[in-house]
Amino acid sequence: MVRSLWRLIVAMVGLLVLGVTASAQSYLSTWNTYGGGTNGSVMALTVFEGDLIAGGAFTVAGDVACRSVARWNGSNWQPIGLGLHASVEDFAVYNGQLIAACEPSIYQGEYVDTVTFLARWDGANWIDLGFGSGQDFNCLLVWGTKLVVGGHFDSVAGVPTNGVAMWDGVSWQPLGTGLDGRVMALADYNGDLIAAGWFKTNGNGDTVNYVARWDGASWQPMGAGFAWWSECLGIHNGQLVAGGHIRLGPDHTNGTVMVWNGSDWEVFGGLLDEHEIPVSGVIQRGAGHRD
Repeated sequence: MVRSLWRLIVAMVGLLVLGVTASAQSYLSTWNTYGGGTNGSVMALTVFEGDLIAGGAFTVAGDVACRSVARWNGSNWQPIGLGLHASVEDFAVYNGQLIAACEPSIYQGEYVDTVTFLARWDGANWIDLGFGSGQDFNCLLVWGTKLVVGGHFDSVAGVPTNGVAMWDGVSWQPLGTGLDGRVMALADYNGDLIAAGWFKTNGNGDTVNYVARWDGASWQPMGAGFAWWSECLGIHNGQLVAGGHIRLGPDHTNGTVMVWNGSDWEVFGGLLDEHEIPVSGVIQRGAGHRD
């Protein structure tokens, strides 16, 4: 799986928790390990049934064997079943169930290469969602009553999907002709489904330049898009924000964080990054989930 080396600094040191000073301005102070952390990368976090859930590429959380997914109960890390094979990329809580997007097989005591790597936790076991084997997922989004998944795949149950598909709780459905590349981020912006990633065109061959909006029938461009790929989306004060290796215009103006102004993209807060350091995560202030 293609993955940015910088995607989470946490990945190299295990799971960390941010300590905040009690000063009036609440300056960020220090990072501390959370329950002993993990012995590998943490790529995704969510809250499920009041517990913190961590996913990534690790085999131990604290001092407990946990295969790529672990649950923090407030004092200790605990495994969730027999875990998941390889790296968990993202989580979603859909219809009260925990959904994980991960590597191509579910780990049930051994490698099972024919099992899909989009799975739900049923309270006792990880169950595949019937997407089919050999797929590659990067992101999940609960959009209204649907679960949307993005990644690098070309079909679901034999139906062409091209990087993005939607689950209604019963069956998978394509979203038009999809997007011609890897979908790395999804967002719900004022009820619209937005996708960003490594794709220059939609499935019809129309140029969208790394970010697109679903209009109910097809994927449409958002302004001129970007000159390079986007890895994350978030909502800040009602505005859609994108981060990644983003550049704008023919001169490839650097800007790792961009905001949608309603008709096109502009650099967020005047931020320019001459060193081209990518942004790979954006979250709404005060939000309790990962965008």
